[in-house]
Amino acid sequence: MAVSLPGMGLGELLLLAAFVFVAGLARGFSGFGLSAILMVGLTFRLAPSTVVPLAMLLEIAASLGQLPRVWRALDWRLLALLLLGAALGNPMGVMLLVVLPAEVMRPALLLAILLASLLLLSGVRFAGSASLSRTLVAGLASGLANGAAALGGLPLVLFLAANASPPPLFRATLIAYLLIGDLYALALFWGRELITPEVFHLSGLALPVLALGLWLGGRRFLTTEPERFRSYTLLLLMVLTLIGLVGAIS
Repeated sequence: MAVSLPGMGLGELLLLAAFVFVAGLARGFSGFGLSAILMVGLTFRLAPSTVVPLAMLLEIAASLGQLPRVWRALDWRLLALLLLGAALGNPMGVMLLVVLPAEVMRPALLLAILLASLLLLSGVRFAGSASLSRTLVAGLASGLANGAAALGGLPLVLFLAANASPPPLFRATLIAYLLIGDLYALALFWGRELITPEVFHLSGLALPVLALGLWLGGRRFLTTEPERFRSYTLLLLMVLTLIGLVGAIS
C-alpha cells in the first residue's frame, strides 16, 4: 500500500524538490547547509518532528556518497573529540524535540539558524589552535543542535571557521562528523518512533534530486573559492530564515 503524504500537492512537492536541490548544492560544495536549508524551507508546511528525521536521513545519504573523496583530509584526533562531546549532547537534543510543541520549536530553530549565520558572516576567529575543552564544548553544542533540529553542522561550522581551518579539512571534518553523528542520532530517533513511513517516503522522493545537487556542488568545490560559496549559502539561509520567522509569528 502506498504511503500517503501529508496533503502535499504537486506544487508543494516541486517546492520540496527545489529546497532539496539547493541544500544538495550547498552540502556538495562546502560539506554543510543541507539540514539548515531544509529546516528553513520545509517547516512552514511540515512539523519539525517530520523535517528533522527527514533531514537526518538525507544527511546520512549525502555523507556516504562524499566520504570516500575526503577521507585523506581528515584529522582523526579532532574528529574523535568532537564526537565525544556530541555523544553527550544528542540525547538532550532529542528530548527537547519530543517535549517542545511545534509552535515553540519552529521560531526557536529559525532564530538559532539566523544567529549562527550572522556569527559566521562576521568572520569570528579564535586565538591560537583549538584547545581540548573548546573542541569538546563545540561537539556538545553540535550534538544538542543535532538531536533537537538536525542542525548539528552549524555549531561545528562556526567552530571550524573560528579556527580558520583549511577548506579541505573543513569540508572533510563536516562530512565525516555528520555521518557518524547522524547515525547515532538516528538510533535515538528510532527509539522515539520518529522515523515514520511518511519520512521514509519523502526521503525516497528526495534522494535523486539530492544526488544531482551533491554532484554539481562537488564539481564547484574543485574550481571555486570556498569562502565565496559559503558566504552565498549563509546569505541564502538568512533570507529564508527571516521569511520563515515572519510566517511563524504571523
